[in-house]
Amino acid sequence: MPVIYIILLVLVALLVLLLTMGFFLPAQWMIEDAVLIENTPDQIFPYFHYPHLWLQWFHLFEEEDVTYELLGKKMGPGAGLKWQSAEMKGEMLIKQMVNQQKIELKLIIEDQKFKIRSTIVLDPASPEYTQVAWRMVWDESKKWNPIERFQAFFLRAHFENVVKNSLVKLELLISKTSDSNSTDL
Repeated sequence: MPVIYIILLVLVALLVLLLTMGFFLPAQWMIEDAVLIENTPDQIFPYFHYPHLWLQWFHLFEEEDVTYELLGKKMGPGAGLKWQSAEMKGEMLIKQMVNQQKIELKLIIEDQKFKIRSTIVLDPASPEYTQVAWRMVWDESKKWNPIERFQAFFLRAHFENVVKNSLVKLELLISKTSDSNSTDL
């Protein structure tokens, strides 16, 4: 058998193997992380209420080639931010806010291809400290597209870093703001 046929057969076998592996990747994932910040929930809440302040702490925007645009309202439910970079494009919108302690967000990646539910909770741990907990959930268990499952697998790794680094950056920002005692809203 000529070498070209063997190479083609191996390539087809690898492609079939990869697609088959995609069917076994999870159709849902959840990311959770939290940070303890020395401040009260009412001092932290504006950083979630006003999308223009997201640029100060949301880790995705550290890349230089990212363009962004404010969406909808200036603040609260219906407000959001749209971004585009070399890696991906998407938007994050505030769906609901409850008593300055719970923020529900919707992330839409690649023109509705991936929808991620996100919840941020501000829990007063003591009079001086607040625990900020962030959860992201992607659930497409009704879809059986192995290619999208591979993409979601790598998207999870990306957003694990986004959540972790954003919370660290938020903690540093709020501690600096507390020291200077000024929030530019």
